[in-house]
Amino acid sequence: AILNRGLSGRFSGIVRFPQLRTIRRPDCLSLPSGQSGSNRIPLKENAMSLVLASTSPFRAAILKNAGIEFRAEAARIDERIVEKPLLDADATPEDIAAVLAEAKALDVSERNQGALVLGGDQTLSLDGELFHKPSDMEEARRNLLKFTGKTHQLWSALTLARDGETIWRHVSVAHMQMRDLTP
Repeated sequence: AILNRGLSGRFSGIVRFPQLRTIRRPDCLSLPSGQSGSNRIPLKENAMSLVLASTSPFRAAILKNAGIEFRAEAARIDERIVEKPLLDADATPEDIAAVLAEAKALDVSERNQGALVLGGDQTLSLDGELFHKPSDMEEARRNLLKFTGKTHQLWSALTLARDGETIWRHVSVAHMQMRDLTP
């Protein structure tokens, strides 16, 4: 598992993985729910800003609901191009999610000097097969029928970057059981 360790050496030639560093100063703090006033402590004007390397409304909602101030900027990468050499090298879905999250964070970080940039990605797999968003309803139906009665894995990866360098990464997995479906 990658969990806070980085990827195995076999992919180090594809994407650079600098040594991880600790972030010493939080950019914003959230107080526990139930305390008086706002549960959000805003960023100071001279504090480091947070940029979400995504325009996903779902990822933005997670940060917003947590009371974290940020702005969003899309990464300018083609995920399938980044993914191809990984697939050719038999990378795991876990590794692919981690590399894509890091590629997004680094891309946006290089255009936002001094900011913390959060990149994220998810991959879905079943029995070693990687699944992408279906292109149409028929493909969606076929995929759901493959999942019926089985447990598939959703790999979620996050990377924090600053000034074009990775400073933190994490990958987790959710094992999800699909109920039996009828065609």
